[in-house]
Amino acid sequence: MTSTNYFIVHGRSMKNAPWSLLAACLLISLFGGALAGWSRDTFFTTTHTVSTGIIMSQGASTHEIQETSVSSDVVSMVERASPSVVSIIVTKELLRYKSNPRDFAELDPFFGEFFGGPLLPERGNQGSTKQKVAGGTGFIVTADGKVVTNKHVVQDAEAEYTVVMGDGTEYAAEVISRDPSNDLAVLQMKAKEGESLQNLRSLKLARSSDVRVGQTVVAIGNALGEFNNSVTVGVVSAKGRSIAASDGGLRGSLEQLSNLIQTDAAINPGNSGGPLLALDGSVVGINTAVAQSANGIGFAIPASDVDFVLRSVAKYGKIIRPYLGVIYRTNSPQIAKQFGLDVDYGAILEDSIQDGERAVITGGPADTAGLQSGDIILTLNGTKITKESDLKDLVGNFLPEDEVTITVLRGKETLTKSVKLGKREDTTVTTPTVEGTKEGNAYFGVYSTPITPELQKRLQLPVSEGALIYNDFSAGVPAVVQGSPAAKAGLRAGDIILSFGGEKITALRTLSAILASKKPGDTLEVVYRRDGKEEKITVTLEARQNTQEQE
Repeated sequence: MTSTNYFIVHGRSMKNAPWSLLAACLLISLFGGALAGWSRDTFFTTTHTVSTGIIMSQGASTHEIQETSVSSDVVSMVERASPSVVSIIVTKELLRYKSNPRDFAELDPFFGEFFGGPLLPERGNQGSTKQKVAGGTGFIVTADGKVVTNKHVVQDAEAEYTVVMGDGTEYAAEVISRDPSNDLAVLQMKAKEGESLQNLRSLKLARSSDVRVGQTVVAIGNALGEFNNSVTVGVVSAKGRSIAASDGGLRGSLEQLSNLIQTDAAINPGNSGGPLLALDGSVVGINTAVAQSANGIGFAIPASDVDFVLRSVAKYGKIIRPYLGVIYRTNSPQIAKQFGLDVDYGAILEDSIQDGERAVITGGPADTAGLQSGDIILTLNGTKITKESDLKDLVGNFLPEDEVTITVLRGKETLTKSVKLGKREDTTVTTPTVEGTKEGNAYFGVYSTPITPELQKRLQLPVSEGALIYNDFSAGVPAVVQGSPAAKAGLRAGDIILSFGGEKITALRTLSAILASKKPGDTLEVVYRRDGKEEKITVTLEARQNTQEQE
């Protein structure tokens, strides 16, 4: 059986091999002699001791183990919390094969790649059998048997899932919902015949804002998929971490996770989905990932995300994420200096040139509220938007259809907007391209870049804002397309467009963004600078053809 865990290796990951259990056994054998002489008082300080009455052999003499207040708190908390922590067994119908060295390929993705892929049914097929294929951890959150775990533990829609209590009692379970944008899932334990699940012990969630770096935390989980309710102790190393993680081996998909808690409490394969607990027994986070290339670096999804999932399931019967409908970049002092912004915080609504998407998605909640590309969202319900309190994370604290208040900086004006959040599953609107790259969109015919203070200084330009028309020689793209509206108006490389259709061009409100809101046939006034003078021209936009590349 394979235990599941997310691994972080320089932005990529690899699923652990089942032979890691063999390696673990070897290490236990090698270090067993050294561990036999270890006693807890050699590790903990002895500022306050409590007699436990336990005697351990140490050479020719014996002594009574002494516990500190911290270790006593850990022991007490684990005794209270452990009954609510469960192992999750993943079972699946698999084909059986004759003995073959390539059997390793069935068990681990690495061997599958090494031997050239999975075993083929026609090579020794002996029928099928139901087998345990993976294991993880979860914890009970309601008295009627709802269990929270990681999505990657229960991601196989064709598998069957069994919840195993600490005393060994097994319950069949079904997946209620998998989070579309986070590594979370909720299961429902099924009562046995003649039994009612009404009084199960559940764990409470801590307030994420109360979690402090340096505080003691405890991880409980089904280590290696074999050792249920294993306990490790550490501290909160940091908060607000972002990582890219996957459990899919060499072909695994990558998932971006943000606002994570970093801990040095050991999170072993199989611990995925288990609780990271404070000493009062409340759940600080849900253990999710480890950095494979380092020791003592694990990550947990904060309890606030789990709280949202439970509220969503209670209201909708499944996990539905809220939806604001913007593409943004989080502001910072460095970005503010680079672009000459008046504020150094907030979410800058920015068109995605590379992906061809507008900053404000047409028909979305933000669009309905009147937000525009170039706006900077400063606060949401009074909370300032920063790297530590990102817009996505703040929105994630609300349910779809909740109404939130945002403050927006537009140019020099500060606006207040009310936005009713949408449902992410309802976001079926096709987003238009930024530069009119679809056939039939408005077309101007120039290749340009927005001017920033840095670009102005580097090129010694006469203005700090606008769109500089230039030839991209490396890409073989001319500044002005022959026969285009821009060419017909006499524009050329080196011209700086200052305004387009009455709208001032800035690093945030780019020429591409303005053009995307126009239609073929629109007649516009264009103000540009050439040889130290400002000039005005009138252009009529045309419909883009497939062979055209520029704006």
